Amino acid sequence: MFAIPYMYSIQSIRFSKAKYTLKEAKTKAKEGNFKVNVKSNPQYKNWYSFRQRQPSAYDTSTFRIVKPNPDIILVIGKEL
Repeated sequence: MFAIPYMYSIQSIRFSKAKYTLKEAKTKAKEGNFKVNVKSNPQYKNWYSFRQRQPSAYDTSTFRIVKPNPDIILVIGKEL
């Protein structure tokens, strides 16, 4: 299990394409009550990225990466 620091929220969640199919990633995201609109971006060529909130809603200097396991990445930050 992992903990998100107080005052932070999840901006996006990413699943490794090496571990998950798009269908599996969507299912896993839905199980965690995350939005599942896929953000297509060449920057994330090895990841399925599900944006939860726009980056503009955050103080971008507070963005952090949390890895609950090697195949999932959470981008967290403090909202404005």
